[in-house]
Amino acid sequence: MSKIELPHGLAKRAPHREYRTKTMSYRRIVARLKANLRRLRTEQGLTMEKAALLCDMDYPQYHRIETGKENITLATLARLVDGFRVEADDLFVAPKLKEIAPKK
Repeated sequence: MSKIELPHGLAKRAPHREYRTKTMSYRRIVARLKANLRRLRTEQGLTMEKAALLCDMDYPQYHRIETGKENITLATLARLVDGFRVEADDLFVAPKLKEIAPKK
């Protein structure tokens, strides 16, 4: 197996959190999660407060997740899955363009 060359400095220390959250993959995952949470919540006729209760979390935490301001754990992901009664992959399907388009 060949050795992988890392960019200068990465071999000595882990990437900074700022770097990890600025990658295209990270932003794509967050955009999908945000759009799907909003879609599921509105389809079920829920406010953010009611969605938070169903997902066994407080409103500020749910709000940060749906707005993409919180990096969630697998335990939190499981609470979202259980609260909305969906499979985990349902939270990461590619949303339709109108679901992620900015409001005018």
